[in-house]
Amino acid sequence: MIEIRRSIANSKLQEMYKAFLNELKLESTKTLSEDSKDEELWIAIDDLDEILGFVSYYPPDNFLHHFYVRPDSRLNKVGTRFLKYLQGEYGPSMKLKCLVSNHGALAFYKRIGFETCDAGQSNDGSYLLLAIDIPISG
Repeated sequence: MIEIRRSIANSKLQEMYKAFLNELKLESTKTLSEDSKDEELWIAIDDLDEILGFVSYYPPDNFLHHFYVRPDSRLNKVGTRFLKYLQGEYGPSMKLKCLVSNHGALAFYKRIGFETCDAGQSNDGSYLLLAIDIPISG
């Protein structure tokens, strides 16, 4: 069983955040705590209290800032469960930016119903602004 719960930044999440940045070939001198200031942090855990992933969410803008699921947990619908849980907490409307180079994440978001509403450029590269305003199924 997968449980979603609120969390605070800690050393385990910082390690996972570094893995997230490494996977995307990004560099940051900031910590997860600094990069998610004023955001709510959520984790997904399994029956053994192992962290499967995390999200940082900014409720005033319904904005999903950081979203990471461990590679070995991605085929277990952890990401979908995470987003469905957040929709239950905050409502169905949600936005996020996804780097164009993050092909796996873009395919995931499109598959569950996110639509492209804008595009832009950041220090990390080209990104798409994606949004959803219907409950995620599946």
